[in-house]
Amino acid sequence: MEFVRVVGDDGRVYFGGNQDWFQSHTRARGGCGPVSGSNVLLMMAWKREDVRAKLGVRISGDGVISQDDYVVFMNDVYDTMGTWEIPVLRWIYDRCRRDNQFFRRVSPNNGRSIYGYVKGVLRFGAQHGLYLKAHALSTVFCDYDTGLSFIRKGLDMCGAVGLLTSYNRHELTLFHGEYNCQDAPYQAPDGMQNHFVTVTGIDLSNGLIRLVVSTWGRIAMIDYAELAASWQYRKALDSALIYFTPATSAETAESIKEAARILRTAVCCSIWKSSDSAKKS
Repeated sequence: MEFVRVVGDDGRVYFGGNQDWFQSHTRARGGCGPVSGSNVLLMMAWKREDVRAKLGVRISGDGVISQDDYVVFMNDVYDTMGTWEIPVLRWIYDRCRRDNQFFRRVSPNNGRSIYGYVKGVLRFGAQHGLYLKAHALSTVFCDYDTGLSFIRKGLDMCGAVGLLTSYNRHELTLFHGEYNCQDAPYQAPDGMQNHFVTVTGIDLSNGLIRLVVSTWGRIAMIDYAELAASWQYRKALDSALIYFTPATSAETAESIKEAARILRTAVCCSIWKSSDSAKKS
């Protein structure tokens, strides 16, 4: 499975970025969106020399970037994304232990937003002369075939697709080992909820359709049938799939407006439980 390889100072190889690398506890707590956005941008930079030149990122022709360079990049994306933070809670949490039990229940920020994700990636690109169009699909009450078709198209056109799971929950299979090692699979204890990951491919082995994703610098898999089933409830109110393609500056500006519309539509859809309201751009 081809994806961005992040190499640490100790030589360990990671499958994309890890939000735990943020020095700030607050950023680490809600940094999944900026990391997914960074993964998508770096995947484009790897595959397109013009994108790599505009972003000024040091990623090799075989998709390798140092952990130090990745951390600088993801912090810049976080700043551009404007992740909402509560100042008092941020100040307290950044001076506590990262595993503080209170902040495991009460987040000092919110990195989970369709609009914030799209706006952050587009504005970050525009600041570097890279104009992109966002393709976003609200997945609350989204049907199985529509979601899978969107993912396949996004992977073909962009190489990576951002996946946001809202208050719906589904299982997440993790693996031990480095980069794309798939040895000793195990289930994340609490499954996946309120989290951004990056879809990097589709696995069709064993008669199943599973999404291959990057999360916490590791490869993971999501059973697509289970994911699609979790979209059929109001709890999936702002769940989404998102990818990006090169565009004009006017299309970039329009995409930001469209992201806000998609979020409003998703919330209304979850309230009125109308599957006809979930539409893609």
